[in-house]
Amino acid sequence: MNHLRKPVVSVVLPVFNGERFIEASVRSVLGQSFVDLELIIVNDGSTDSTLTILERLAKTDCRVILVSQSNQGLVSSLNAGVKLAKGDYVARMDADDLSMLDRFSLQLKYLQNNVDVDIVGGQVLVQDEAGVIVGKIIRPVSHECVLSFLRYGCPIVHPTYMVRTSVFKLLGGYRDIAGAEDLDFLIRAALLGCRMGNLEEYVLIYTRNLTGISSTIAFQQMRNTRILLANYRKRRVVNLGLFSRMSNNVGFWGLLSRAWFNFFYILISNLIIQERKRYGVDQVVRLILYSLMHYELSFSLMRKIKRRFHY
Repeated sequence: MNHLRKPVVSVVLPVFNGERFIEASVRSVLGQSFVDLELIIVNDGSTDSTLTILERLAKTDCRVILVSQSNQGLVSSLNAGVKLAKGDYVARMDADDLSMLDRFSLQLKYLQNNVDVDIVGGQVLVQDEAGVIVGKIIRPVSHECVLSFLRYGCPIVHPTYMVRTSVFKLLGGYRDIAGAEDLDFLIRAALLGCRMGNLEEYVLIYTRNLTGISSTIAFQQMRNTRILLANYRKRRVVNLGLFSRMSNNVGFWGLLSRAWFNFFYILISNLIIQERKRYGVDQVVRLILYSLMHYELSFSLMRKIKRRFHY
């Protein structure tokens, strides 16, 4: 592609200490059947060999735009990449995942044929760290089903996003909500009338990397997701100032819940890794942890029981 020519698709890939998977991830983008793209990689202050790998890859393909910054976190990296995007469409990519060969071609064709749709994702295969397919993530296809799903969870897997650049401008990019910036983005888009959907095809291989998950972030993600969804069901966007107070001022029971969750999250994750359990087992365990160890959910259930039996 002529470096002076405006690309059709801008792919934004943030990375922090991703030396293990980053080269395969980058090559899955550069090897796409659709070639009229730019790959914007934001190196978020990596301290391993990530930058060296990226500099080598950038020399082999003029479509790679490599940016380095001090470690500022995922949301800062995403917004930095989106600001540099020159394409009419922005696609997301994570540093340990693989895009299917025809992903961008299929998503672009869908958006061009459905001019009323603003955001599209797709179905996902899940692999373990050894590259063995261990599961899949299926998401609703139609806009109506996506909106129904959005009342209870995130209907589009974040690294499968392809979004019209105009939507990022409309929303002002991502907001810094730990572990839930993608859900917040979709909620704000939906409340502003944006239409969204998923392809029926598999577009991504998602790497299940249990050893890279922080238990603290897992708790924050669970709690932040609940706050976002509760507000979305009331047709409102969470104010960031209020959100910060709600998320941090958890009180004694919240701290106890966090400690309990962290202990069991680490314990169960280690057991899964050691015993090499399959993805389905991990999902079941996570659901049990999420339902049993969250004090807000426990209190909510107790209130419903009291109302039901009038005590």
